[in-house]
Amino acid sequence: MGACASLLGGQKVAVHVYTIVDADADPLFGLVASLHGVTGVYLTTVKIGRLEYVYDAGPAKRAAAGGGLATGARTAGGIRSYKARRVHATSKPPMDVHGAEGVRGLKGELPMGTTEATPAQLRDILEELRKEFTPEAYDLQARNPNHFADALCRRLVGKGLPVWANNAAGVAARMGLDLDASLADLANATRDATSMRPASGGANHKQRVGNNGGRVGA
Repeated sequence: MGACASLLGGQKVAVHVYTIVDADADPLFGLVASLHGVTGVYLTTVKIGRLEYVYDAGPAKRAAAGGGLATGARTAGGIRSYKARRVHATSKPPMDVHGAEGVRGLKGELPMGTTEATPAQLRDILEELRKEFTPEAYDLQARNPNHFADALCRRLVGKGLPVWANNAAGVAARMGLDLDASLADLANATRDATSMRPASGGANHKQRVGNNGGRVGA
């Protein structure tokens, strides 16, 4: 039994960084955001094996957000998992994940290390985190998917997300900005721009993200 359990450990842990708005692609945003040390607004998930784990808002939070971010199936929210997306620039979370409508694509995959946690230990860790990351506690400034990804990675591999991955939430909180409303506006603008944009040839298929937020590899 012990040997079997050890074989179940040794899983690679990675963070998928989905772009909502990125300074590299939005020069005007980059100019303003750079003044506050923000490189972009991202939604992160944790990939373990064949699954991705994300912290999702509950129905009440979705309804309060409005602005196109509360679409999709009425999921219960909280910590949930789905089949891991491939590492491709066009990959996105399921559209019923809060905020997914505003996602432009996958910035890249950030390797975090290897965990020796068994499936049973992973379940225990997730149950512990569910007490903090409840559907009702979802808050883009104080408790968002990036906070969850950071907490899960710390428990699994002993280190969290790089600062740039969640800088926007901290800056918004300090400045008293309504990040939900801002992201709703961005989602609507992204949807409008996408509907007018011709299909591209599709370079930049696989990529990793460096610790400073830049892409690594091709």
